[in-house]
Amino acid sequence: MTVPGLAAVSGDALAVPAQEPVQLAQLLQTTAGPFVLTRETLYRWTGAHYQSVGVDAVRADAYALLGRARLGNGTRLKVTRHSVSDVVDALRSVAFREIDAAPCWISPRAGDPPASRLVNLANGVLDLGEQRLLRHDPRLFFTACAEFPYSPQ
Repeated sequence: MTVPGLAAVSGDALAVPAQEPVQLAQLLQTTAGPFVLTRETLYRWTGAHYQSVGVDAVRADAYALLGRARLGNGTRLKVTRHSVSDVVDALRSVAFREIDAAPCWISPRAGDPPASRLVNLANGVLDLGEQRLLRHDPRLFFTACAEFPYSPQ
């Protein structure tokens, strides 16, 4: 997801148009996530599945992000517990999804296999119907991943 109006500047600094919590939450979603909020639990993508993450970890990410943010004129954003809370609250809105049960597709596309026939393994997602291995995909909401890989032999 591209966040309009946000761009990297020198080093680790990020240019932001204003101290807008929703835009900063969208940036946090792309730099430290993606995140999914469902059933009052916040999850972060690990590269293979979504893992529940505590609010303190998310607040630490928000502090780090705000510490890097600069307005267009180079001015640092004022980082306070209130500005961090505003970003974390906005992230909850940005990350919210109605999910009844895992596994499921967060944003399904034409051609995606039914999530009910998928198994999340160490080296990818096995489609039991097609007997083919798919890449791990943050659009697919799994909360666990088997430690062993798929081997067709």
